Amino acid sequence: MDAPRRTLVAFGMAALLLVSGCNGDSDASDEPTKTFTPMVSPTLSEPTSTYTRPEPAKPPKDGWPEDKPVTEISAEQVARIWVEAYSAATVDGDLSRMRALGTAGCRECKRWMADIREDFEAGVVVRTKGKPFTTGRRTMIDVDSPNRVEIRLSVRSSAGERIENPPAADQHFAAEDYEWFFILTMVQQQWRVADVGFAE
Repeated sequence: MDAPRRTLVAFGMAALLLVSGCNGDSDASDEPTKTFTPMVSPTLSEPTSTYTRPEPAKPPKDGWPEDKPVTEISAEQVARIWVEAYSAATVDGDLSRMRALGTAGCRECKRWMADIREDFEAGVVVRTKGKPFTTGRRTMIDVDSPNRVEIRLSVRSSAGERIENPPAADQHFAAEDYEWFFILTMVQQQWRVADVGFAE
């Protein structure tokens, strides 16, 4: 696992309809948010986690917004939703929405999900102030074709602490600002994330 992505997991664990101006900023509570804590059997050797995969979140009556056709939702909106799904998954371990948002060939999507699952299975607890990750302004958009769009968004990770299992020195971390890139492609008339990572 590369260092930048591991750092992010430690924190929370990121032709368009032609551009939505949706603002991904959200108010964050000053009260720490504690993630789901798997029960771990005490042992003198390697701890055995009894973590069980959570039930997938149920969509609203009208369905998930990302499942709308490309004529009703922009690639940028779907990229922002991916960050929301990633942020939520670092809290509750539910990867179902992230999985649905990515294409079958999105290797980085799978790697980021594997990092989250690994921490939950190991009994790691991460506490943050407010949501682990929130999106800010769009910094770049490149419409390669009607079926492929590259977008860059500013993403802020919240301050917090990471608690390992078995207990070790708590790892406190500060809030950080990043720029993430997203490549979205059209799959059955829906925008899906084909690649994601840190912009250079």
